[in-house]
Amino acid sequence: MITPITAVAIAVPARDEAEHIHACLRAIATAARGLPAAIAWSV
Repeated sequence: MITPITAVAIAVPARDEAEHIHACLRAIATAARGLPAAIAWSV
């Protein structure tokens, strides 16, 4: 049984908005690494 992720809250220090978004995507990709996925993230 796969439990859906309903919320992701991440506090990441970043110099600008683009860096913050990139860090969030990287953290989400790390969290989803254990799930079966057809999407490959290049971050």
